[in-house]
Amino acid sequence: MVLTIFFIILALSLQGLTYYLAGWYHSPVWIWTWIVITYIYYWGIFGTYLLFIYLYASVIQAKEEKGVKEWKPNRIAMWIIAQTAYQIFLLFRVKVHASGMGKVPSERTKFVLVHNHLSMFDEFALVYLFRHHSLIFVTKPSNLRIPIAGAWMKKAGYIPIIQNDLNDGKRVMDRCSGLLNEKKTSICIAPEGQRNKDYPETLILSFHPGSFSMAVTSKSPIVMAAIQNTNAISSRIPLKRTHVYIDIVGVATYEDYQGMSLNEIAKKAQDRIASRLEQKAARAYHLKRKESEN
Repeated sequence: MVLTIFFIILALSLQGLTYYLAGWYHSPVWIWTWIVITYIYYWGIFGTYLLFIYLYASVIQAKEEKGVKEWKPNRIAMWIIAQTAYQIFLLFRVKVHASGMGKVPSERTKFVLVHNHLSMFDEFALVYLFRHHSLIFVTKPSNLRIPIAGAWMKKAGYIPIIQNDLNDGKRVMDRCSGLLNEKKTSICIAPEGQRNKDYPETLILSFHPGSFSMAVTSKSPIVMAAIQNTNAISSRIPLKRTHVYIDIVGVATYEDYQGMSLNEIAKKAQDRIASRLEQKAARAYHLKRKESEN
């Protein structure tokens, strides 16, 4: 939102300068330029911003090639990602509706955010929704290889995890526990471990208990979020607006789950999220299945 406001102010300023220098103020017939030219300037500025993102991504890549493999959490990179995500949602006509944000701990308290996983757009929605928090994501390695975006994820400190690799899972959980203990950042992870491609027919997949070990080790609060409709974005753009819903269904403090097994914690979180998805099933878009999926 901050970046959008800045772009609008800059576009209006450039249009005002153009309006004056071109002498359009002498005739009311040119009043339409305030809408059309400002719109053109806005997306021109946005394009320039994307060029900056691209060029700096190459700098990040160059640092990695020189030996930087593990990135520390970086608030500036988190801010850039969050603001860019908002711009993309604005372009894609995506409206995010959030509820329960008042339950989320303050910025001073680091927590583990868990959610059901529907699409790569989950991160877009969550990163902007939690833009006032230091928050990084545990993500699959291929996401960090996405052109431009992957470099910024690395700069922000996102942590890659190899699916179904117990040794790598332990490495990631130890690193996450360390960051939480040091109060460096909050961590977001999707305990399903993969996208639920059958949502909403299948509300939620089983949560992997190991995803919660970082919370237990660091005694951190667990924030549970139910996400709807991010899976519909790619099939609805650019003509249809997509309404994405994110409900914070609960926050479990260490005292709430102390003494419980990882399986019990995972089941409790899964049931809380599944319950909200079931209650709000009417909000979900029922997409047509592709022929290859039938």
